[in-house]
Amino acid sequence: MAEAAPYPGVIDFFLACKRAGIRVSIISHKTRHPFIGEPYDLHAAALNWLELNGFFDPDIIGLTREDVFLN
Repeated sequence: MAEAAPYPGVIDFFLACKRAGIRVSIISHKTRHPFIGEPYDLHAAALNWLELNGFFDPDIIGLTREDVFLN
């Protein structure tokens, strides 16, 4: 997951929301572990990916972990 790139335009969308003062959240249906295979923690991987791509950086997008809902 760490090698995946953000969908084209998504960073610009979040930045535009931040500039406009619009609060956003990320909601995902991603399960914690894969249905088949090794029991990797997909929630931890998703949060790490968001961290690596600047989503939690206050100088970039500035989301908090409380803005991310993984089910």
